[in-house]
Amino acid sequence: MTIEFGRPAKSDLIEHPDHYAHDENGIEPIEFIMANDPKGYYVRGAVTKYASRAGFKTYEDMDVTQSEITDWRKAMRYCEMRIRQLEGKPVV
Repeated sequence: MTIEFGRPAKSDLIEHPDHYAHDENGIEPIEFIMANDPKGYYVRGAVTKYASRAGFKTYEDMDVTQSEITDWRKAMRYCEMRIRQLEGKPVV
């Protein structure tokens, strides 16, 4: 399976957080990880992490509800990325 690397147009907490900025080659860490993890073990762990902590972690400048929604959206992002990987589409 070949994974194509995408180039995001924006930066945000869910889709492209600044703390996971692209390297000098334009590759986001998750792109590299998924390209080297065809079974999706990392993604399974990330989905579990975000789903497990949803409602228990509060992000800066967010209330409890907004923070929980953010974690559910992060979990959904990883699910969507895995689906794209399985379909042979760019993961980001």
